[in-house]
Order: sequence, then structure tokens, then C-alpha cells
Amino acid sequence: MIEELKFLGLGYYESKALEILLKQKLSLKELSKKSGIPFGKVYSVVKEIKKKGFVKETDTRPKLIYVENASDVLSKLIDEKQNKENLLIENVRKIAVEIDREKGRETKFFQIGTTQEENKKIQLRSFNEAKKEVLQILNIYHKPDSNRENKTLWERAIINATERGVIFK
Repeated sequence: MIEELKFLGLGYYESKALEILLKQKLSLKELSKKSGIPFGKVYSVVKEIKKKGFVKETDTRPKLIYVENASDVLSKLIDEKQNKENLLIENVRKIAVEIDREKGRETKFFQIGTTQEENKKIQLRSFNEAKKEVLQILNIYHKPDSNRENKTLWERAIINATERGVIFK
């Protein structure tokens, strides 16, 4: 579990402490012994994970450190990691789009179709390149006659995508 917590953004000692505190209430001295964190360091480690909102402490003597809800703490760590990664990915995509635009090339990340043929190509690409899910928005200005010819092509692409595990919404 330590490696997973480190992956989610915690330091080594923070991960060791949190792994143990997810399961039980402990005093600083007990936490130091069970985790192997030097006693002189355990206070600053607990202070840091407390500041992040992951642990709480009792008003008793000695104070006991504990995690109130493991799911909440881990969910918060996962959300923070995903938000950082999504921001990074979005920034890299913007850079790629700018470079492609400057060089007059078509970009993979964002396209606007202005003709029926371009829209058909974009729609089909969305189905073929989807990795997780596709959100399909119904168009109230739908043109059944022109789309009917593409229907079997799109249906085949949707079937292939669902077989790859893509979810359609």
C-alpha cells in the first residue's frame, strides 16, 4: 500500500504513517514504533498529513492520531492525483494543437466539421479512437436522409468500440 500512496502523491514517511493509521488509532510513540519512522520525525509527518486533512487527533492524553473515514481520505488522494494529471494532459494537448495550427496541420485533439463529409469523418474517428467512453449528444437538427447512408458505418464502429470496452452514454 505504501507504493500506491506514494504514487498518489504522498512522501515515503507520510505513506507509511497513513497506511497504519487507516487501520487503527495510535499515539505518536506507537506510530513511530509500528511504522519505523524515527520518533523525532513522526511529529512533522503527522502534522503534514493532518494539515492535508487526512488524519485527526483526539483530545486525550496522550493524543491518538486516526483516520476518520478511509474511503474519504483515499478518494481525496485519488481525486487530487487525477486532477493534476488531467490538467497536465490538457496543457500538453493545447501545446500540440497550437503547434499543429501554426504548421497548418490537422490536429488529433480538436476538430470542427463545417461540411457533412468532415462531420462524418470526425464522428467515425470518435468511435474508432475512443478508449473509455463516448458521450453522444442528440442533434435536434438531425438530417435523417443524409445520416442514413452513414448509419451502418457508424453502427459497425460503435459495435467495435463496445467490444473494446468503450462505454456509450
